[in-house]
Formats: sequence, C-alpha cells, structure tokens
Amino acid sequence: LHSFTEQGAGLPVIAGSLMEESMVVFLLTAAAGIAGTSLVRGRVHRKAAARGVGRQTRISDFSRDAMKGITGSRRMPLAVRVAATCLLAALVQPLAAQSAGLDSLWQAYVDDLAGENLQRGCNPVRIDPPPATARLGVALLYHGFAACPQEWFGIAELLSANGYTVLLPVLPGHGREYRYLEEGENPADGLPDSENWQDTYAALAVRLNTVMANASGERVIGGFSLGGAMAIYAQLDAPDLYERALLVAPFFHVAGGPVVRYLTTVLAETPTIDQMQVRFGPLARTCTERQRAGWAGLCTYQLEHFAGIRAFAENNERLLAEKALQPAVQIVVGEDDPVVSVDHIDMLTVRHDGKPDLHSCLLDEDAPHVLLSPEENPGEEMPWLPGLTRGAVDFLAHGQFFPTIAADNRREGLTRRCRL
Repeated sequence: LHSFTEQGAGLPVIAGSLMEESMVVFLLTAAAGIAGTSLVRGRVHRKAAARGVGRQTRISDFSRDAMKGITGSRRMPLAVRVAATCLLAALVQPLAAQSAGLDSLWQAYVDDLAGENLQRGCNPVRIDPPPATARLGVALLYHGFAACPQEWFGIAELLSANGYTVLLPVLPGHGREYRYLEEGENPADGLPDSENWQDTYAALAVRLNTVMANASGERVIGGFSLGGAMAIYAQLDAPDLYERALLVAPFFHVAGGPVVRYLTTVLAETPTIDQMQVRFGPLARTCTERQRAGWAGLCTYQLEHFAGIRAFAENNERLLAEKALQPAVQIVVGEDDPVVSVDHIDMLTVRHDGKPDLHSCLLDEDAPHVLLSPEENPGEEMPWLPGLTRGAVDFLAHGQFFPTIAADNRREGLTRRCRL
C-alpha cells in the first residue's frame, strides 16, 4: 500500500488496478463466506422457520458475511483483500449514508419544535422496529386538522412491528399546551390561514419529502383528513418518492353540498367574520371531557384557519387537474362523513379511473369522521377500528388493498364498500 501511495495512487486507483484480475476470486470467496456463516446459523434459521417466522436478507447481512469471507480467506493475497474490502465499502457506504441522512434531517425537524410547549401526544414521534425485526422501509403519517400525531399511534405501533420505521410529524400550529398560554392567548393562534399555507403546510410537506428521500427500503405515506391533503401534496411534489399512499377521509372541502361549501368559503375569507371562534365538534363532548380521557389536540379555531386548509386543498385540486397520483393508492372514507366532502373524494377516484392501483372503499353510514383512535371517541364503541387498523397495516406494509364488496349507491367512483 505504501509503495502505491508514494507513487501518487489513491485507494480507488489501487482497487481499480487489482479489480480486473481479482473480481472472480472476490466473488467466490465472498460466496464461500456467506455459505459458511449460513451453515453456522442454519440451526437458528430452522427453528425460526418451524415457528413460522420469515427472515428477509438485508444488505447488512450480505456485507457482514461477505466481509467474513474476505478477511477470513488465507488464500487471497493481502492486496486483493484490501481491494475487495474497498469495493464492498463502496457498495454499502451509500446505504449507510442514506440512513444517517434521514436520522439527522428528522432530528433537525424535531429540534426546531423543542420550544413549542406541545401537549403530550402532540410532539413529533419516531417509532423504530424491534431490534430482531428485518427493516423493510419508512412510513410517514400525517394527522388531521386540530388533532395530533396521537391519532396514528395504534397503527404506527403495528407498522413498526412489521419492519417499518414510522415518522409522525405534528402539523404547523397544532398541539400547543394550554397550560403555558399567556393571558389573552388562544392555543389556535399559530394555525395557518389562507395567507401563509404555502409557508406552513406546503413547506412542511416539502421538508419531510427531503427526509423521506434519505430513507432506505420502501417509502410509504399516509394521511387522515387534512393529513390526507398533506399526503396528496407530498406525492405531487415528489411523484416517484413513495411506493404506496393511504388516504383516510382526505380533505378537499367540507361536507354539506355546494351551497354550504360556498357559504363556508365566503365567510372564512370575510374580514371580522373570519375571526369568529368555531368549536371543534365531531364529538358531542366538551374539550375538558375529551382531554381528561387522554385526547390531545385543539378544541377551538377560527374561520380564517379553515380558510387556510381550504386554500391548501384547493391548490391540490388545481395540481390534480394537471398531474396524476403515481404510487399505489388506497382511499377510505365514511359513506356519510359529516366533516369532509365525499363528493370531492368521489371525483378524485373518477379522475384516476384508468389507474389500476388506485383502490377506494366506503365505511358504513354511521362511521364518524374521526376514525383512527379511541382517544377521539372516549366511551364509544368503534366496531370499524380493528378492521381499519388491520387493513391500513396490510396495505402500507405489504401492499394488500382493502377487501371490498359492492356498494349499493349511485356514485361514479366510490362504488365499493370496505369489508372489515
């Protein structure tokens, strides 16, 4: 090595000069190392198979076993072993760097929120798979308006157990802790409006797309309500980034028909009226009762904040008129959702009628808007939740669409019912 480097040749040059003659030796020796270590571990694998536990080969397994083959071979000349080691490092280094990039970028996002005094259940969360679980990819899940990452906790835990690192961000302006407010402050004061949605909702989607671009393995995304709009924007911003997208009751507009939607939009953009307080009411409970039951989120907001999410969703509609969603998509919504416009979701499915990997299905008529967590429905039976949770995990982790049956309705796109 010293003789090479004294003549001005770096390690890549050394590796290149030796590679042509050594490639066959390297591959055979690496294969021998894999075979030898597999024999040693064969008994463990057979026991795992007897228990029905599958094991996926990962790049870390290959690199470790190949390195054993290289360094443990006495027949391979030292210079050849060095060259082979350089080659293996060059193959593995980009994947390690990619993982490190995700770690640092996500941590930077979390650090930026350190002084926000967020409620418990509203801080951004990362859930990694258990140590013995093969890592398949990374999932990014956006919560809904006035809610928090807590909405996804149940599904996120199961996704993690299936081999996915799960990232649960908090939407801009959401989740402020009531206890730390000064007199006259409203916890919803930081929510985006129609003037700054690009610098908040859209900017967060772009930033977290950068985080996900550094993820190894499969990349999947999900969103509920406003979070569904976030997931749509993220896909349109980076069409080739995600393999699968789960959209649960994605927000385009409010329920209630054209007249209600028009009036709501006009009022939300009318000076003075846009400051009117609105009580968040999918549940017939006071905020205190829900928070006492463990719910995290905001109980009130102003009409101008609705104008912000409507402007964001309207921008999605303009983009969807020009672009199509690229990943495999599963849409789920209640047939009579009391909050979001099912008509607009129906139009989305019609617009993608020629896309074979976009599936959609309806939940029963009595399903509420808030579907994902017991904390949002304290004391209520949630017969749909086990099936919805199982279907969400099967789709995001394994690409299995929700099972469905025909729905007896007059819609053009949402013609199937979820069979939970």
